[in-house]
Amino acid sequence: MNKAQKPGFCLFEGVSPATVSPVLASAEKRVLAQGQRLLGPGEINHDLFLVESGQLGVYADSAIELLLATIQPGDCAGELSVLEGEATSAAVIAMEPTEVVIIKSEQLWSLMAQSPVIAYNLLRTLGQRLRQDHVALRASLEGRQALEEAATTDPLTGLLNRRGMSDLFERELARVHRDGHSAAMFMLDIDYFKRINDSLGHRAGDLVLVHLAQNMRRCLRPSDLVARFGGEEFCVLLPGVDPGSVEDAALRLHRALGDMDESTRRSPVSYTVSIGATHSLSGDHINAMVERADAALYLAKQQGRNRIRVAAAS
Repeated sequence: MNKAQKPGFCLFEGVSPATVSPVLASAEKRVLAQGQRLLGPGEINHDLFLVESGQLGVYADSAIELLLATIQPGDCAGELSVLEGEATSAAVIAMEPTEVVIIKSEQLWSLMAQSPVIAYNLLRTLGQRLRQDHVALRASLEGRQALEEAATTDPLTGLLNRRGMSDLFERELARVHRDGHSAAMFMLDIDYFKRINDSLGHRAGDLVLVHLAQNMRRCLRPSDLVARFGGEEFCVLLPGVDPGSVEDAALRLHRALGDMDESTRRSPVSYTVSIGATHSLSGDHINAMVERADAALYLAKQQGRNRIRVAAAS
């Protein structure tokens, strides 16, 4: 195991080593003597510090009279000032000889874009520290919000990611059921997306994904929820759509996406989509709806693509 990975940094728990190893391998290290200051109140800081050995103390000020928290091997320091872009609000001082690994802010944001799990881990660490320090809680609200968004948002399209979808879609479906209404779900896939990537490159593929996400926002109602399910597949939940109207709603969306003017859509290539649709059943859950809609999508692609198919009523 690489020496830099020995502490098992909490920030990278559950993250593929292939994502973080290059950053850790090239990261600068710093050794602090006991009593040496790493950060002071009012300083501008652009680095996240991973504690590899030793121990750091977080103090209300440089007088080190009030210990707010300790930072052990595997934990991190400096996250508030990095996330907020503001001066530090506390003093961080080595309580014993301590070695830290330095992660630049741009590297941190890049890593979170690659793996939202890192944002989730950082949010968990931040929450633990906020419980220890009420002053830090008031100062970190904006940073916490940014982390929550990073953990539930697809960085490319700005839509909900699969983690965010699971929670928000389930809550919305529960609300629909409580109100005695029903909902529709669409699984939507870009046809021959691999050909776009292979022939024009992944940058072009990314632009197509962004374009489709933007157009779906324009075509859907404010109450509809849309998420990037994975790859070129998207999921849409439409509250208040009764079973008899599901096919019409899917046709309207399919037609609207196809009618987007080529000159205004800013897509590098013309493309089509296939849609699988279903409606909610009594006591339904999101995973069951996804399974039915995905089966209908598979049928639409089997039958030639650029079309919609509705799951058979159960």
